Amino acid sequence: MKSSIRKRLVALTICAVAVLATIGIWLHQRQQIPTLTQTMAMAPQQPTVPVRPTHTDVPGIGDAAGQATGSDNEFDDSSKPVGCNVLADQTPDSNKASDVTEGNQDIKGGMNCQFRVSDNTPVFTLHFLGRPDNTLGDIEVLQAGKVIQTFTGHAVDLGMLYPAGLDVEVRAVDANFDGYQDLELLNDCGATGNCDYDFYLYDRSENKFVFNKFLSGLGTPEFDAAKKQIKTSWNMAAGIWGSSTFEFRNGEYVEIRRYDSDESGDKTYELKDGKLVLVQSEKGDSQ
Repeated sequence: MKSSIRKRLVALTICAVAVLATIGIWLHQRQQIPTLTQTMAMAPQQPTVPVRPTHTDVPGIGDAAGQATGSDNEFDDSSKPVGCNVLADQTPDSNKASDVTEGNQDIKGGMNCQFRVSDNTPVFTLHFLGRPDNTLGDIEVLQAGKVIQTFTGHAVDLGMLYPAGLDVEVRAVDANFDGYQDLELLNDCGATGNCDYDFYLYDRSENKFVFNKFLSGLGTPEFDAAKKQIKTSWNMAAGIWGSSTFEFRNGEYVEIRRYDSDESGDKTYELKDGKLVLVQSEKGDSQ
């Protein structure tokens, strides 16, 4: 009888020790494993894509400018991305350059993009020529398989587009509001969100695209087809930003509104009697 009780007590003791050991291991692991909140806090933050920022993305521009003018918040960007396909590199393996950095896309084979300038016109193909240094160079414009013109001097470096990608390299937009789509080609984006573009306007009489210097000099433009307006924005540094609105009148782009903000304060200008005049001013914190 005593021997049976003793065996049972030993068995219970062993079970209790095993349970306590399991609990101890579980508590130790729990201390080592971060919670979901801790994991999110430790994870590296992904950079915000600076391509085509809206004016409400730049602090102080969207609402402040809209309140000053009464209409800037209602701005519908009419540009659309164009579908593109990266081509495979056809050069022999022994001749391939090793300039494709880790995590970067191999674009040495070039890229093709197709779009129409209107519903009743043939398809245009933009053929970006790939280069051994893993950038895109000159652009051939083809129709029905025939090269009709070549854009020279335009270069695409993925490093200058980062963190954007090739999916936003080409956009179609009626930049001169004549009913035909024009070309908006992304050059690069800066750290503060400013992006530069090359614009080629469609010439119906020649069935070709013509480089436009004025539009290509605008920073981060947005187009409103209904209003025939273009809005640009810039963000130079903390506390220094601005925007301008141009309206297409009689074949010209006329600046009708400007908003500037810096350490001295915020200023809004509007076009009156052919000149931009100050209509609202607010002093900054430094004043």
